[in-house]
Amino acid sequence: MVTANNEVHETVNVAVIMICDIHGKTFDLYCKTHDLVICVAGLLSKHKHCSDAVISLHEAATYAKTSTALDDVSDSVNDTLDNMKNFINNRNVAMQNIEVQEQSIRKFIGEIRTNLNKHLDKIELSELYTNCKIKEWKSPENIS
Repeated sequence: MVTANNEVHETVNVAVIMICDIHGKTFDLYCKTHDLVICVAGLLSKHKHCSDAVISLHEAATYAKTSTALDDVSDSVNDTLDNMKNFINNRNVAMQNIEVQEQSIRKFIGEIRTNLNKHLDKIELSELYTNCKIKEWKSPENIS
């Protein structure tokens, strides 16, 4: 193997011991209860009550691969669920903000309408007063 500094290194193989140091037999089984690899003699001596939880090493390896994939999918689904919950929560907050803004705008429009009506009433009253004064001024009694 060549590193980034162009140095050459050899890959070292690591041996995995597949022999039970207690019984001298190869590990062929996996105990899911104790999360251990075991040999047939270990099954008979120490794991006889775990028989429902003992599977072959090949099956355990396959299970580990699918379990990891399943965990990845599960994590992805959970992340998506969290994102959806956040989205829904943010949407609800936004809707509440919109409702508050709508009420504020309605109140503001109501105040403007009230002020506008008061102003129009003043203009109308002023117009009536002016018309009355003009009629009074033009009336025959005031002409001399």
